[in-house]
Amino acid sequence: MHGNIALIRKYYMRLWDNKDLNTIDDFCDQNIKIYCSTGYLEYSGTKLLQERVKEWYMGFPDMKVVCDKLYVENNVVVCEWTTTLTHSGEFRGYMPTKKTFINKGKSFFKINNGKIIERKDEYDAHIFLREITSA
Repeated sequence: MHGNIALIRKYYMRLWDNKDLNTIDDFCDQNIKIYCSTGYLEYSGTKLLQERVKEWYMGFPDMKVVCDKLYVENNVVVCEWTTTLTHSGEFRGYMPTKKTFINKGKSFFKINNGKIIERKDEYDAHIFLREITSA
């Protein structure tokens, strides 16, 4: 299962550090399911995931994601992460505030045959929304 930890490290590096959208096709099952922190299915499929990631690239071009801790159980990898980002571009209809802030959370990745088939993110969305909606 250590291979799954290496897979997630490489996924984060390519997707967020290198800003490589091809990472999604390379690492994710085409029918990947993305769940919000409340547990509801937010969306599925690699095309929608690419669109969402592009929104993050545009709204927060300096975004850095650090995996503070990675651990694995069976076919699930958990990444505890810290994100540092500046809201310098439009993001889902919110105009840039130019505010830099830090957000912490966890992502749970379910992996099957070397591909990510599910991801669930947990973070305080209220803090995030407060930062991008206040000048």
